[in-house]
Amino acid sequence: MKKILLGAALAVTAIFTACDDNSSSSNVAVASCDINMSFMNLPVHGCIETADMSNPEQECLETIGEHVGTDNVSFGAGCPAGAKKSCPFVYDDAHINVLVYDDVLANQPCEKIKDLF
Repeated sequence: MKKILLGAALAVTAIFTACDDNSSSSNVAVASCDINMSFMNLPVHGCIETADMSNPEQECLETIGEHVGTDNVSFGAGCPAGAKKSCPFVYDDAHINVLVYDDVLANQPCEKIKDLF
């Protein structure tokens, strides 16, 4: 069950970083997409921060929102405090930081998270 939960949460993260275009709808210095939902009655809370991805607001609200429900995502200017794990890496020339707040995903190594991108 941990693999299913990890796969679902990280698929959401991959969706956020998979699409890239050259337009910019937001001038936020650090953009974030906070994902807070339940999967199989377990809490899934993650947040993705980036300072150099093009069009992060659209990626968060439309692309991720389409897959996990628009009520489960919020776009902002930084992830909340209290993350149990932080996994920074570069994907498709964008520097991202995946922050994890729930216990199940926090026990997974960052390498496993990065391998899903």
